[in-house]
Amino acid sequence: MKSPRYIKEVIIEKLILQVMINGKRSKAEKIVWASLRQIEQTSNKNFFNVLSEALKNVCPLMEVKSKRVGGGIFQVPFPLGRKKQMNLGFSWLVKSARKHPGRSMILCLSKEIVAASKGFGPSVRKRSLQHQLVKRNKAFKHFRW
Repeated sequence: MKSPRYIKEVIIEKLILQVMINGKRSKAEKIVWASLRQIEQTSNKNFFNVLSEALKNVCPLMEVKSKRVGGGIFQVPFPLGRKKQMNLGFSWLVKSARKHPGRSMILCLSKEIVAASKGFGPSVRKRSLQHQLVKRNKAFKHFRW
């Protein structure tokens, strides 16, 4: 069994890798750690608890894939593995934080993580849209193979 410290390090590492652009790792590390410190100061909670709550609210459980069956193409719902869930969750958090021009990435990322931990924001909305799409297409789940 992996220790909680190892799990924290892996989650923060994945966030750093999502923030990184053009291989500028040290810049991405500074952005992530500064935003995590800002989260801790503004919310008066441990930053890892806020980050894990945000991930829980953002990570999708299912996705749809296009399958050709007979003459038609159907959107078939598939469950996601834990790794893919986390990758999608982090990418949605970072992409929605990048959509705010004119502000620093530190501020945008911290606000997005806090909003996701409270259950609202663009990344949580994207997850709910994904789950609605899965729900609408659950009639085709028997095509899953």
